[in-house]
Order: sequence, then structure tokens, then C-alpha cells
Amino acid sequence: MAGPNGYISPSLYRAGPYVPTWNFVVVHLRGRPEPLGPEETYRVLGRTVEHFEGARPHPWRMDTVEGYARSIAPHTAGFRLRPTRVVGDHKLSQDKPAEIVQRVIDGLGSTDSPGDTRLAREMRRVHTPGAVVSRGMPGALLLREVRLARADRWRTC
Repeated sequence: MAGPNGYISPSLYRAGPYVPTWNFVVVHLRGRPEPLGPEETYRVLGRTVEHFEGARPHPWRMDTVEGYARSIAPHTAGFRLRPTRVVGDHKLSQDKPAEIVQRVIDGLGSTDSPGDTRLAREMRRVHTPGAVVSRGMPGALLLREVRLARADRWRTC
């Protein structure tokens, strides 16, 4: 599961020498996948479409092409994963001096990209004095998503 993530240009550092990098928050889940049957897989596909289309001004609905959707759905391998191990990690410029981290946060926060805005918010949270976050622990946002997934029996959407 991926949380906020994005490309970090060395131009944001205004120092150097540095090279481009990728900042991220992630949780790795391990467990044995349980295959879903065709109907349950189709329902998961439908909920996934509703989830991603729901915020759009004119959401597309899978039932508008139900015959076609059902004809290609068997080529999708639906599964449920009950995690036996959950490991979180993040890389959010922890190795950089505070002034450079602030430049990265400001640069990400000044774009029109919602992904950059989320990444800037998570970096600000992690780099706030007194924040208790260490390598190997997921960010609060992603950990909340994992808890929601667990409460929903680890289903998609």
C-alpha cells in the first residue's frame, strides 16, 4: 500500500551536489492470498470503479457496459489478503538539513498537484519538532488507511 509519494528535484534543495530522488510512505503486507470467485471478483471491480469514479464530476458507471465488463472480468485475478505481517517505511528527506527539508516542503506545497500537496503535508508532520516517527514506521495517514482496511476485512474499497 502506498501513501504520499513523489519525485524530488535537486532544484528544490538549492544546495548540492545532489541528485533527484523519490520520497515515499509505504506499508508492505505479507500473507497468503485467498482467490475470490468470479462474482465476488466482479463486485470488487465494481466497488473499485465506484471508489475512483466517485469524485469525478460525471462518474462513469460499470453497469453502462455490463456485458462487456463481465466478458473481460474473468481475466482479472481477484483475491483477499489477510496480512500476517505489516511493515511500514518512509523516506521523507530525513537525511537533509532542516532548511533544505523546508525548501522541499515549500516547493511541493506550491504545485497544483494533489499528490505533491499530500507529500508536503506528510513531510511537515514528520519533520515537526517533537514528532515521534522513525525509519520503519509508516506515516499516520497510511497507518490510518491500513486500520480502515483491517476493519473492512482487508477488502478493496
